[in-house]
Amino acid sequence: MPPFHSMHTQCISFNKNKMLDKTTRSVIALTVVAGILYGFGLGTIVAVAMPYLECTVSFSSMQLSSLVAAAMIGSVVMTPIAGPLVEWVGRRRAIRESALLFVVGTSVVCFSGSGYVMLFIGLLIHGLAMGIQGLVIPLYLAEMLPKNMRGKGTGIFQLCLIGGVLVSGLWGLIATWYFGAADSTSVSLAAKTLAWKALFAVEAVPAIFLFTGSFFISESPYWKKGVAKSENVVSPIVKDSVWQKKYIVPFILVVVLLACNQGVGVTALLGYSVKVFQVAGLSGVVANWADVIFKVMMFGTTILSCIWIETKGRKILLKIGTGGCLVGLVIVGLTFFCIEWGRLSVSSTTGWLAAFGMSVLVSSYALGPGVCVWLVTTELLPERIRAVGMGVALLFDYGISTGLQATFLPIAEKTGISVLFGVLLLFAVAYFVTVTVFMPETKGKSLEEIEEFFK
Repeated sequence: MPPFHSMHTQCISFNKNKMLDKTTRSVIALTVVAGILYGFGLGTIVAVAMPYLECTVSFSSMQLSSLVAAAMIGSVVMTPIAGPLVEWVGRRRAIRESALLFVVGTSVVCFSGSGYVMLFIGLLIHGLAMGIQGLVIPLYLAEMLPKNMRGKGTGIFQLCLIGGVLVSGLWGLIATWYFGAADSTSVSLAAKTLAWKALFAVEAVPAIFLFTGSFFISESPYWKKGVAKSENVVSPIVKDSVWQKKYIVPFILVVVLLACNQGVGVTALLGYSVKVFQVAGLSGVVANWADVIFKVMMFGTTILSCIWIETKGRKILLKIGTGGCLVGLVIVGLTFFCIEWGRLSVSSTTGWLAAFGMSVLVSSYALGPGVCVWLVTTELLPERIRAVGMGVALLFDYGISTGLQATFLPIAEKTGISVLFGVLLLFAVAYFVTVTVFMPETKGKSLEEIEEFFK
C-alpha cells in the first residue's frame, strides 16, 4: 500500500479520532451552508421575484427568460475554467472565491436600479460562482469523507440545497404578505420594486457565512498529494494517455448522466414554477402556496434519499427517481396538452393538477437524481481526470440548463408548454435507460476500487 494511501486512510476515517471528528464536523457544516447558498443560486429567487419584475420593468419575454438563464450562462462560461482553477488554487480557496462572487453578484443586482444590463451582469456573476461551487463542493466531499459517509455527505448537501430552494419559496410568500401580491393593483410600484430587491438581497447571508467558514476547513488530502508530487518532480514524467478505456468510459458515462440530469428540466422549472402554475390556472398568492408545497415535498423526499443512499445504493434510487420523473412529466405535459387543444378549460383544477404533476416530478428527482448524480459522477471519474473531467462534463450540464431557461418563455409562447414537456420526457427516458443498463453500483466502494472497475 502506498504511503499516502495509508496517511489518507488515517486522516479521513472515523475510527474514534477526535481531531478527525472535528474535521468531519467542519466539512458537514460547510456542506450545509454551501447547499443552502447553491439552492438560492439555482434561479429559485428569480422564480419568486419574476412576478414582481414583470410588474415593475418593461422587459420583453426574451429579456425575462435571459435573466432566469443568466446564472446558468455564467456557469457555462466558468465551467471549463473551474476544473483547472480548482486544481491550481486548491479546493478550500476555490470555495472561498465562489462565496465572494455570490456576494458581489447580489450587490450588483440590488443596486442595479431596475436596469436590464446590470441585472443580467449581477445574475451572470452568480453563475460564475455556481460554476465553481457546482464542481468543487461534490469534489471536496468525495475526497474528504470516507466511503461509508460519502453518500450521506452528498445527501446533506442536496438536502440543504433543497432547503435553500424551500426558503426562497417561503421568502417569496413572506414578500407577498409584507409588500403585497405582485398582481395586486393596490400595491405601489415602489413597494413591488423593493420586494424583488429584498428577495435577492437575502442571498448574501449564506454567502458571507460560507466565505467566513472557508478559513476554518482543511484542504483536500488528494489535492495536497498532487501538489507534493509536482514539487518533488526533478525530471519530466511521461503520464499514460487519457485516451484509454479506463478514462474514456467513465467520462462519457458522467457526461450523459449530467446532461440528462438537466434535460429532465427540474432546474429550469424551478425558475418558472410560479409562472407555470399561473398559466395552468392558479393565481396570485395561491400560485406561491403551490410553489411552497411542491418544494416542501422535494425537501421531504431528499431526507429519504439521505437515509437510503448508503443502505439501498445509488443505482436503485436513480432508477426509482428517473422513473418517477417520467410519470410527473407525463402528468404535467398532458395537462397543458389538454388546455392548449381545448380539451380542458383553464381553472384552479387544472392549476392544481399541474402542481401535482410538478410535485411528482421534483419529489422523484430529489429521491434519486438530485442526491445521487452528484455523488456518482465524482465517484466514477478516476483521480487523474476528476477535477478537469467534472469541469468538462458540467459544461454539458449547465449548457442544457441554460438553453432550457433562456428559451422557455419564447418557445412556450410559440409552440405551447406541452411541447417543452415532451422534449423533457425524451431526456427522462434516456436517463432511465442509462442508469438501468450502463451505470455500475458504487455503494460501499473506495474511489480506488471504483477506478479499478473500468480498467
